[in-house]
Amino acid sequence: MFKKNRWIATVIVLLLCAGPAVAKVGSDQAAKLKTSLTPFGSERAGNADGSIPEWSGGLTADKAPASWKAPNGHRPDPFAADKPLFTITAKNMDQYADKLTGGQKALLKAYPESFKLPVYPSRRSHALPQWVNENTAQNATSVELVDKGNGISDNAQAGTPFPIPQDGLEVMWNHLTRFQGVYGVVNLAANEVQPSGKYSLEQRARMDNLFHFHMKDGEKGKLRNFAWTVTGPARFAGDGILAIDSVNASKTPRKAWIYSAGERRVRRAPTLNYDSPDYTTTTYDDYELFNGSPERYDWKLVGKQEMYIPYNNYRVTLPDLKYDDIHTVNHPNPEYLRYELHRVWVVEATIKEGSRHIYAKRTFYVDEDSWNIVATDKYDGNGNLWRISLSYLKNFYDVPMTSYTFFTHFDLKNGVYLTFGLTNEEKKSWDFSQTPPRESYFTPQALRRRGR
Repeated sequence: MFKKNRWIATVIVLLLCAGPAVAKVGSDQAAKLKTSLTPFGSERAGNADGSIPEWSGGLTADKAPASWKAPNGHRPDPFAADKPLFTITAKNMDQYADKLTGGQKALLKAYPESFKLPVYPSRRSHALPQWVNENTAQNATSVELVDKGNGISDNAQAGTPFPIPQDGLEVMWNHLTRFQGVYGVVNLAANEVQPSGKYSLEQRARMDNLFHFHMKDGEKGKLRNFAWTVTGPARFAGDGILAIDSVNASKTPRKAWIYSAGERRVRRAPTLNYDSPDYTTTTYDDYELFNGSPERYDWKLVGKQEMYIPYNNYRVTLPDLKYDDIHTVNHPNPEYLRYELHRVWVVEATIKEGSRHIYAKRTFYVDEDSWNIVATDKYDGNGNLWRISLSYLKNFYDVPMTSYTFFTHFDLKNGVYLTFGLTNEEKKSWDFSQTPPRESYFTPQALRRRGR
């Protein structure tokens, strides 16, 4: 009897240590993706008072503004006629406190005279190609977390792997694999703003994203290839980054290289991950508010909540605005921003015992429709809120899908903020119409050639 009990205890311990393993749901639950849930797993119905509407198909190319023409142009605002319902300020924030992130509250308190949230009617504009939705339905009953949640099973297809999530890691993998088109290229800018309001153009660059995971005939196990080529300012022109990610960071960790135009040398970059510094206010895993391996944190699914989040931010991206118009003291100009009431998944990440990261705790707010992280609160080792990130979403109706227009990263300790991804002064915006380049485009040799 003792040996039998010891054997049972051993099995239980092994199961507990193995971490998340089973995530697929039964066919009865998956059937909800055609009834009470949207094809990507969010609640189809609106909320009780109608301030969040029912999802009715989203915004697709056939509903785009008539003025939309070029596949790489700046997309016109389909909701330009909307007016703010009200504005949240430091004076009335208590009235809306239960629907604000910790970071939003901190910014309202830090900059009470200028930071505000103009709240517009909620538009559930998110939509995806039908073939992606069909893959999501298959994923629901077949995909599992593997390697203690540091990867997803190889049978995952382009779409949401866990449309009916059971824990925080599943939500995070939905973000990491969210549909962003197959191949996207953009010219963008990163600007760092000092507490005085003076800002500098940190970088102007071309960015290429090839999502193997979303290719119908893509190589299994690959997530995406990322290439970054600096075009300005002159002292950085030609510098570049290449990163290749998989859907299992334990089995196949990120491969990365950097190219220095000044040295004319390509180097492997194993530190291009986790909390290695990127800009003054960000780490490498702050890109898209979280990217890369989740292995350094314990993940907790807090639940779903209604919150005011950046959504349908077309106005701030249009070319009639210059970067000078957007970059005001302490934060981007709220006159050009749009917030809406939406449901989000709240996920808490706490640093694992024995692991290291400059953020001891992070709280993520993930849009229930698009699976984009829209806000992050980041805490230091003393439990103090240190940095805040916001992602300003909009629907790219020509794809269709919902993704970021730009990010803002705030540092409460030094008062600096960074905007990343603006395209207003660039000749072209995001282009998802091009044929994906050959794999040879995403090699160290090609990285060097682009930097000449």
